[in-house]
Amino acid sequence: GKASVSATSNRTNKVAKATATTSVSYSKSTVKKGQKVKLSIKVTSPTTTPRGTVRVYQNGKRVKSLKLSSAGKASYSLKMTKKGLRKVKVTYVGSSTVRSDSSPTKKIRVK
Repeated sequence: GKASVSATSNRTNKVAKATATTSVSYSKSTVKKGQKVKLSIKVTSPTTTPRGTVRVYQNGKRVKSLKLSSAGKASYSLKMTKKGLRKVKVTYVGSSTVRSDSSPTKKIRVK
């Protein structure tokens, strides 16, 4: 009983994590099969520059993990190997001081 109560109160005394915003700009929204789409990723926070890892997902499957630069940026060329409408999303995993966040999902048409 007592241990869990003190653990709970310790958790609430912690400083709240800063919010993060994950934004991605894409070089193209329509490509031919086998072409690459360049993702320019930026994670911002009102109080600090987020550090750590972002993960690139295509149709819900993780395709790449990238380290953010000291400016909170990363870039990746995603090769589109399957035809159809592909959904791409980038997730920032968070850090000890900044909450995790996900970019909006971008639909990329592969011809």
